[in-house]
Amino acid sequence: MRTHLQLLALWNREVTKSMKVKISFIAITSLYILLAAPAATAQDLKVDRVMESQIAVNSTITVVIVGLDKWLQQPEHDWSKFVLYLDGNQFPDLKPAIVDGTDEKGTAQKALRFDLLRTSQNRMAWTAVFGRRREGEFSNRNVTVTLQHPSVRVLGETSANLRVVSLTYFFWFIVFAVAFAVFFWFLCYKTDMIRVPGAEPAGNDAKAKKKRKPYSLARTQMAFWFFAAIVSYGFIWIVTGYQINIPTSVLTLIGISVATGLSSAVVDSSKRTDQQNTLKGLQDTRKALEADAQQLQSEIKQLNDSLSSSPPMADTAKIQSDLILKNGLLTGKQTEMAQTDADIAKITAALQPIACKNFISDVLSDDDGVSFHRLQIFAWTMILILIFVVSVYDVLSMPDFDTTLLALMGISGGTYIGFKLPNQQG
Repeated sequence: MRTHLQLLALWNREVTKSMKVKISFIAITSLYILLAAPAATAQDLKVDRVMESQIAVNSTITVVIVGLDKWLQQPEHDWSKFVLYLDGNQFPDLKPAIVDGTDEKGTAQKALRFDLLRTSQNRMAWTAVFGRRREGEFSNRNVTVTLQHPSVRVLGETSANLRVVSLTYFFWFIVFAVAFAVFFWFLCYKTDMIRVPGAEPAGNDAKAKKKRKPYSLARTQMAFWFFAAIVSYGFIWIVTGYQINIPTSVLTLIGISVATGLSSAVVDSSKRTDQQNTLKGLQDTRKALEADAQQLQSEIKQLNDSLSSSPPMADTAKIQSDLILKNGLLTGKQTEMAQTDADIAKITAALQPIACKNFISDVLSDDDGVSFHRLQIFAWTMILILIFVVSVYDVLSMPDFDTTLLALMGISGGTYIGFKLPNQQG
């Protein structure tokens, strides 16, 4: 029993000693931090407030700074080196200007005014600011405003109300987008803009309507990217007033879709020309075979007449031998004619326009039915367009796609063109 009590007392002493060590360490660390941290001095500047009730891209922000007027009295102090931060995002390319302002108490203070331009240098910073919208912050949101300078401390922070989207302009964008979408759909459905080239198929469909040409996957891809790009550009410009620079990766994607469409058109035209040339050659061969057959039939008739003449001719054996030979040649010509007729019928059928089934079936199917290479390019196109549209909505900027995705789209387009070579449907 004594042993247990002794162990318990020893454990209590050790725990108490350990706690004292920890408390002492925390106290010493806190004291060091307080002593090491530089105290605010009279030379420090302090952010007071933003004078504008609301800021936006392509507008200005005026930041009132307490102590700036005294600081500016020193000739070596360079006010052009102040850097603006919004929500912790640096905008070093936005240069300030000195203006007069007032603090929250109405006292006259110097202020820095920045033109909130959206440039290629600060594109990522604006993307981060716009991308931090929370629920209920569609049209505007509050952002933290701070400043930094390499040779003086700027203490404090303030907030500003950032207009992300103008609701009035957004309303007009919705009107424009809906009208353009209806117009664009009408063109795609009523015309042959995204259908395969060539003549219309003959006859009527099950609904007694005139048959239409099938939809082309390559042209559909071009149309989708065109629509997404132009509507997104209009959205950013209308709701922000900012005429964006389209990222190189987006131009590359559009270029890939255009190249795919052009390559598809070249392949289709080349295949049709080859088929037409082959058909013409077969028709010429068929005429030559028919002429040879007629000549043989004429010679066979003359030989038969000679055999049936009275009195019989002296060289009857030779005539019979020639007759057998001519009949054999005629049979061969007739066989070649039959094969040529079959080849002509096959190519003629291939040259006949294909009728539209439905949109999904047309873009995913070739001569052998639904194909994986078509599904691949269609799926990746839809995924990237979805990412594109969501990014434009979230950060009011077109996304800069990774080179790997661009390579993937290029490979998909090349695979699609490669598999088109032995097929007919566009």
